[in-house]
Amino acid sequence: MNATLQRTLQVNGRQINTDSEGYLLDLSDWSEDFARALAKQEGLTLTPAHWELIHFLRAHYQEHGVQAQV
Repeated sequence: MNATLQRTLQVNGRQINTDSEGYLLDLSDWSEDFARALAKQEGLTLTPAHWELIHFLRAHYQEHGVQAQV
């Protein structure tokens, strides 16, 4: 049996479950605060350019139900 390794990320006093690569296990847990917390954990500071891309990718997923192709 393949068990998915899980991690949790503290966001606004709430534990958010992710897989071992940081992907949300429950997509409804996504928020800008989650994105900031994940970026901080990875040692990143999100710039306006990052947010533009994040918002584009989220809108694409919401419209098409799949990730945008790279």
